[in-house]
Amino acid sequence: MDDRELIHIYLETGSDTAFAELVRRHVDLVYSTALRRIGESQLAKDVSQFVFIRLARKASAVREGNALAGWLYRATCYEAASMIRSEQRRRRRETEAISMFESDADPSAVWGAVKPVLDEAMRKLGRVDQDAVVLRFFDNKSLREVAQQLGLTEEAARKRISRALDTMRNHFARRGITMVSATLASALAAGTVQTAPVGLAAALTSTSLAAGATAGITALSSTVTQSLIMTKTTAAVVTSIPDFWLLR
Repeated sequence: MDDRELIHIYLETGSDTAFAELVRRHVDLVYSTALRRIGESQLAKDVSQFVFIRLARKASAVREGNALAGWLYRATCYEAASMIRSEQRRRRRETEAISMFESDADPSAVWGAVKPVLDEAMRKLGRVDQDAVVLRFFDNKSLREVAQQLGLTEEAARKRISRALDTMRNHFARRGITMVSATLASALAAGTVQTAPVGLAAALTSTSLAAGATAGITALSSTVTQSLIMTKTTAAVVTSIPDFWLLR
């Protein structure tokens, strides 16, 4: 069965099997082209995903006279070029942000401004992005450690943190607090975690374990009490049964 027949089946029936076969046949072509254009494996995977999403949505654009391989090649080149432009813009923004941070940023002043609304901004993040920010800035983990704990590549973890900072920064901007992402990152790293009072950990441990033990004893006591009640109830019921029923 050639590509055109598989496309026809996919378009007519929405067959997952037909589409999976198209992907299997051409994934090497798409990934190799993306990798050659971009030079980074993770970004090449992202481009490949975009290309096959485009195929899933626009398979009808592959006309009868067009070879699917050629269509996929052109789509990959287009998506790779778009990815390159996006990465260049991102890196330019990061470079500008670092420059601004080094020249006149005051992380302590920024922290003082964002502190009252920090947790409000954190609630705007999705769970994984929130986890990434907490690990990176609240728990002082390296980018590699963040990636390992979240099951991501370092590049994916970096992107999540970058997007999360942008989301938080936009939230702060709506509150009249403006800054670049690098300044926000520095402020978070410097201000989010304060050293707990001496002895607090030991006190919390002791109290928590004691409370846990009390809860266990209470639960056990409740279970024993219920068992006693059931036993007494059963005995009362048995005692109330007429003798002639017991003799039968």
